[in-house]
Amino acid sequence: MKATTTALLIITAVLVLKPGFESFGAEIYDSESVIDVVRDAAKAGNASAQDELARRLIDGTARSLQEIRLLEDGTNALRKIQRDAQNLLSSDTENAKRLQEAYKKEQERLQKLRGAIEEKEIKQAIDLLEAAIAQDYSESMVYLAYLCWDGKRVPRDWKRSSELNKKAANLGNVAAMSNLGWYYARGTGVTKDLNEAVKWLEKA
Repeated sequence: MKATTTALLIITAVLVLKPGFESFGAEIYDSESVIDVVRDAAKAGNASAQDELARRLIDGTARSLQEIRLLEDGTNALRKIQRDAQNLLSSDTENAKRLQEAYKKEQERLQKLRGAIEEKEIKQAIDLLEAAIAQDYSESMVYLAYLCWDGKRVPRDWKRSSELNKKAANLGNVAAMSNLGWYYARGTGVTKDLNEAVKWLEKA
C-alpha cells in the first residue's frame, strides 16, 4: 500500500512539475501543494523526487508561501521608500537623509533574509542530492557535478565534479560521458589524458 501511494505521488509530481505540461497552468505548476507532493515522495526515499526537489530548492521555486511573502514584503518596502524619496522637494534634505538611511537599513535586512533562505535551501538540496546519489541515481550525480564545477552555489571542487561524472558515466549516463570526455581533454579535476577523452566522447 505504501509503495502504491508513493508511486502515485511521483506520477502526479512528474506530470505537474516537468516541463512540457503547460496545460496545467502556472498557478498549479508553482503551487505549494504540488511542492508538498514532491516533498512527501522525497521523504519516502524516492530518488527522482529527491532530485526534483533539490533542483527546485537551488533555483528558488520550492519556497514556502511564508518565505515568498517575507521577501515580497521587503521588496515592496524598498519600493515605497523610493517613491517617498521621489516625492520629496529638493530642499527637504532632512527627510531625504532619513529615507536614505531607512532604505539602506531595509536593504540590508532583506539581503540578510534572502541569504539565510538561500543558505538553508542549498544545504537541503545537497542533502537530497546525496541521498539520491546513494541510490545510484545518475541524474543527481551529474547535477551535483555541475554545481561543483560551477562553484556559484557550492564551493568549487573540480575533483569531486570529475568523480561524480565518472560514477554516472559508468552507470550509462550519456551527459556524464560527454562531460568526462571534456574533463580529460582539458585536465579538469583529472590528469589530462587525450586517449581517455576520446574514449568517453565516443561512448557519448
